Amino acid sequence: MAAFHGRLPSPGYQTDNFGETFLAAEGYDAVHFQTDRNNWYQSVDIGRALEGAARVMARYPMRATYGSSMGGFAAVAFSGPLDATTVAAFVPQASARTATAPWESRWRDERDHIVPVMDDLATQVARGAKIFVAYDPMQRLDRRHVRRIEEIAPVERLQFPLSEHATLRFIADIGLHKRIPLDCFTGTADHMRYRATVRDLRRLSPTYLFYAGHYVRRLRKDTALCWRLWLAALDLPKGDTTFYKSIFRNAPPVGVIDEIERIVRRRRENTALQSAYSESPPARPA
Repeated sequence: MAAFHGRLPSPGYQTDNFGETFLAAEGYDAVHFQTDRNNWYQSVDIGRALEGAARVMARYPMRATYGSSMGGFAAVAFSGPLDATTVAAFVPQASARTATAPWESRWRDERDHIVPVMDDLATQVARGAKIFVAYDPMQRLDRRHVRRIEEIAPVERLQFPLSEHATLRFIADIGLHKRIPLDCFTGTADHMRYRATVRDLRRLSPTYLFYAGHYVRRLRKDTALCWRLWLAALDLPKGDTTFYKSIFRNAPPVGVIDEIERIVRRRRENTALQSAYSESPPARPA
């Protein structure tokens, strides 16, 4: 197993490796890659690192690569040098560079400075591997990356609508964060097997409710439904401080503010909600 961490808000070497606790608990031996910059692993020593990892992984009949976003790119791009039999890539990019994916507008300040070292999927993808890509088909940019990867190698799509670029967080919300990667590692992941669980549990996911609210506000112009979804997200036992602050900044009407205050009082166990509310509560109209 080779695991690659994703892009970091504050780049630097990490104390914990991506997926380390999970993989160890499931009995997987793993080589973990880290980089101290958000350079999509385009470091001058990546070739030597991959060679060393490949020697270790060659002892095993099953060799998986695993990562999300920047790490998802690495999981796909380095599957060949690591002779991977399966790939578990969550919201991967098809290229690290702006020049080869000019339509990708995210992280441009970092990607513009990348000097490519091993960025050619056409020559690097493991041709015999089963490549699983998990993503939100409604996320335009991620969908385009998946299509670009499919031009090079067959891909098994695992689709999770309205998870945006936080697909791995969404499946954790609904309790599939172990099952789906494990199924990918063994080559048995199947989108249809997860559909009923996703449909039944997605409204227990603050990630889904947050992005669903944005979707109906932006495209369907349904403000009332948007606030019902966001209030449902606030009224879950846990969530993300950043999501809450974003919701509060959207100028809720007075009646909605009253409901937010009731939820905050009721959900005292949700420390992220309490923190977001204390730092930046929604402003009442003048």
